[in-house]
Amino acid sequence: MRKFRFLLPLLAMLSFSGCDEDNIDTIDIQPIQPIASIVVDPMIVLLYENGDMQKVVVRLSMAPAVDVTVTATPSDLSEFIVVNGTATLNSSNWNSGFAFYLSPIEDNTVDGTQIVTLTLTTTSVDPAWQLAPFNIQVTVLDSGMAQLDCSKMPDDPACPQPLDCSKTPDDPACPQPLDCSKTPDDPACPQLDGIKLRFMTANTTSGNGQNYDDGKGIRMFQAMKPDIVMIQEFNYNNNKAEDIRQLVDTAFGTEYSYYRGNGSIPNGIVSRFPILSSGTWDSQHTPDRDPEWAIVDIPGDKDLLVVSVHLSTKNNGSEIGPLQEQIKNKINFRKLSDGTYGGDYYVVLGGDFNTRSRGGVRSTLCSSSAVFSMGKDAPPNDVCNGGDVPVDQNNNSCTSAERDDPYDWVLFDKVLNSYEVPVVIGSHSYKYGHILDSRVYDEYGELNDIAPVRAEDSWKCTSSPMCSSSKEPLNNFQHMPVIRDIVLPK
Repeated sequence: MRKFRFLLPLLAMLSFSGCDEDNIDTIDIQPIQPIASIVVDPMIVLLYENGDMQKVVVRLSMAPAVDVTVTATPSDLSEFIVVNGTATLNSSNWNSGFAFYLSPIEDNTVDGTQIVTLTLTTTSVDPAWQLAPFNIQVTVLDSGMAQLDCSKMPDDPACPQPLDCSKTPDDPACPQPLDCSKTPDDPACPQLDGIKLRFMTANTTSGNGQNYDDGKGIRMFQAMKPDIVMIQEFNYNNNKAEDIRQLVDTAFGTEYSYYRGNGSIPNGIVSRFPILSSGTWDSQHTPDRDPEWAIVDIPGDKDLLVVSVHLSTKNNGSEIGPLQEQIKNKINFRKLSDGTYGGDYYVVLGGDFNTRSRGGVRSTLCSSSAVFSMGKDAPPNDVCNGGDVPVDQNNNSCTSAERDDPYDWVLFDKVLNSYEVPVVIGSHSYKYGHILDSRVYDEYGELNDIAPVRAEDSWKCTSSPMCSSSKEPLNNFQHMPVIRDIVLPK
């Protein structure tokens, strides 16, 4: 027993302390806080000198309190051009990110494989986002090293691959199941209690010749499937009758009719419904852009007057009054027996107004006896910051290539305005209409919603290296199209 005497104090201590769980200390585990950083996909980029551009997406690790500007700079400017190399990310787009593109330069020399460092730097007033430079490795393969022989290496990623819809069922070229949430106007989908009509205005030419030859604007027409279009700069190929007919057939369908004005950049009207009559009103300032009109036999007892305009860049305010008088005379505008104002036709007026604000035109068109009513800008009266006007996914209501001027409009008369319904595209619903910008769709990863439109279709050539590129992939896209929908009562 003597050898166990040293245990007695320990046993005594345990008998007093007991096993009360309330006395056990706990550890407060705190969640790991995110660290301010940029997230890049992919981290390693492979370019072929004579190959396609590659996309790099930059996101933030968490929502910033203030704007964070990310700039991409290559260590060697002779190997590729960075397109859209500066992005501003904030609390609304930090997670969706921003895409910029690396466009390879063909130097026509055999200089082997080049490794270029693409450095991403951040600037912000918030010290937490003043990060150390972040490097991406870009490998540029020399086109002079060897000619790619797809007959021997058909599986090479640079070789055209056969379409396998079992592996890529979402490819636009593969048959797609009907999704009425994305295509509610498809005849196979249940329709609203009335006849849905889609209107579109489009100064959407591109290239150097103010025409639709390169297909960018055509793809937007194919994606939106409008019923009636007020089109500007209505040029295609040699502008012969068979050329314009080919444009209409390709962009809309063989069942569509059209009216095209005169001049080097004429206005026009394209319609899924028969055009009963048409003509031209003389412009006060721009005879090359005379307003064009057409009476369209839409469903129902009342026909529609469609007016397509491309106003002057300097004197557009003075064109509004005469234009409204011409419209009033054409429809026999008058006070009706119920005390309201109207005429013999519904009216839609659309096109490129070349205006930097909506206020002046709104005050002219919205008197008690006016034909049109216009939406209001969102407070604090920021002309591009939404309101009851068409917008894109970012709530931007401006349509210039730089997205800072409200050039293009679709205006309904007061009766048609009361028939307006939201424009539904993909998972978005636009109560007062939509502005299509392929750059925004690419930013949101929603290009499939507007197939066959491509990410670069809305781009505009703004930098010297880009403009001098032999491919000229981004040259001079004009304005964003505006889309509005109505449902005519049965």
